[in-house]
Amino acid sequence: MLRSRYMRIPPWALLSGGLVLIAGVIAAVMILSAGGDDDPTLAAGTPTPTRAPSDAFGPTPTMTEHVSEVLPAHGERIQQQATRRGAATLTPRGVCAVVSYKDLPENNQWFRIAVDDKEVTAEKDSVTLILDGTEADPQGATMCYAPPDGLSLGLHSAAIAVQDPKSTGGVPQELVAWKFEVIE
Repeated sequence: MLRSRYMRIPPWALLSGGLVLIAGVIAAVMILSAGGDDDPTLAAGTPTPTRAPSDAFGPTPTMTEHVSEVLPAHGERIQQQATRRGAATLTPRGVCAVVSYKDLPENNQWFRIAVDDKEVTAEKDSVTLILDGTEADPQGATMCYAPPDGLSLGLHSAAIAVQDPKSTGGVPQELVAWKFEVIE
């Protein structure tokens, strides 16, 4: 028998206590590993989605120093009529970007818009520029591309580049690209 100052523990108690502990550990392992709850075919209800709804659009773009917002927003679904050139030219319609002229001497000449991999900056009657500030000292603008018939239904890509107008063949200094969907 083991003796201590406080209590006496017979050897058979130590042996049986150890066996009970070992049996408890084995039972716990069997219970946790045998469940069958890990089988997704046995799960009830709606499965957890593995993709966000906007995965078809890719990652959300990061705005830059000179491009603070794009419209329609990345991953947004817009009606086709909102992509047509409106009668009121001071209302942003179509594919737009809110831009800043900070430290850009030629203002809007620094910005190039592309839709569906085609540059549309110079398309007459389709690009609208709405200045922020006064005409003598504009702080920025909202640049919009809205063709007369609007964009076709489906997924579209757009991009706005900030590029030195004296070096149009060069690499853009800033680029914001995004995707959206046009619906009926």
